[in-house]
Amino acid sequence: MIIDWFIALLQGIGYVFLHPLFYIGFFTMLLIGIARVKRERKDFHTKVYNFIDETVISLVPGIVTGVLISLVAIGLGIVVSKEFLILVTLIYLVTVVTTQVRWITPSYVIPIVLFVLILFMFKPWTISAPLLGDLSFAFSETLVVYAVLLMALLLIGEGVLIRTNGHKNTSPKYLHSKRGKLIGGHESKRLWFVPVFLLLPNGVLPSMDFWPVLTIGEQGTYSIILVPFLVGFHQLIKSSMPVPFIKKIGTSVILLGVVMSLLSIAAYFYPIAALGVAGAAIVGRELLWVRFKKQDERKTEYFTPQPAGVMVLGVIPRSPAAKLQLQVGEMIVKVNGQKVNDQIQFYDALQRNSAFCKLEVKDENGEIRFAQTALYDGQHHQLGVLLLKAEYELQNSVI
Repeated sequence: MIIDWFIALLQGIGYVFLHPLFYIGFFTMLLIGIARVKRERKDFHTKVYNFIDETVISLVPGIVTGVLISLVAIGLGIVVSKEFLILVTLIYLVTVVTTQVRWITPSYVIPIVLFVLILFMFKPWTISAPLLGDLSFAFSETLVVYAVLLMALLLIGEGVLIRTNGHKNTSPKYLHSKRGKLIGGHESKRLWFVPVFLLLPNGVLPSMDFWPVLTIGEQGTYSIILVPFLVGFHQLIKSSMPVPFIKKIGTSVILLGVVMSLLSIAAYFYPIAALGVAGAAIVGRELLWVRFKKQDERKTEYFTPQPAGVMVLGVIPRSPAAKLQLQVGEMIVKVNGQKVNDQIQFYDALQRNSAFCKLEVKDENGEIRFAQTALYDGQHHQLGVLLLKAEYELQNSVI
């Protein structure tokens, strides 16, 4: 029996490489990375982050989050159907086509799937598909309850990913204020793979008196499948430093997920209430996006030209600037002993000693620190610090 369970688990893991979402996700990540690099080259004449770096920092947190959600989902005994997973895949494909990364997430996808299932309440649909066998699309109160619980868990996972990982490697960009002046901002556009183990009806895993915990449906046997859910996030920040702003968003999404989880308890006793919970989730997630967008627009822009010094808008990884531990938002007030107020003065001061660089830097708290390094042949071709461009046109925006 244990061997049968182990084989079933391996088969479930193997199915992830056959799942369309696996390839849709990587294709979408590729497009996001290409678009980002093109925009960064347009703004700064260089890319800031490698596509591989961006993929790696997203991959591990997504997998860890998926493992934790899997433990809770299987512990609760959440069971889905092949038909449900097919609809989820189709709706994911629609969200990808819209190019709105923030819609490529279970908090939008699963509620839409549940609303689609309402259509089958009036007329079930049965078809036969190659490899998938007979499929019966019908409204099921049991499935709706399980789906809402799964959505709530994934919504909490989405908030955790945003809070812990969404602020990493945000991409600097040039923007224009309401008055038309050039300002800076940071954009976080991320797509995570969140692989979750789910139970399917019929298999080698038997139900027991204490499991599944949720006994809404009939007891039977189950198989296990690993589903690569996609969680997208997109936020533009221009009124503050990106890290605290994005962390606030993540905290709000976590709280929304907790509320949806509590509301799901009502759906357990009154299954039809699950549709209301699904609607509340998608409305709540959209309201959060509008709230933070308006909050960012109401406040004064953060990355703007300063009367004294130049503000660091970005730092290229593995460059001399990164080794100097320059941070986004810091002010560089002197270069090699010379005061600087714009890019031209910065560049001139840097050229006075091409083999050595000494910076006087003011951090967010107004404290002064010194950073210095020797510049050797064969290093990064520039210092690697991205500054806010002056109103007059320059040939380059990275020094």
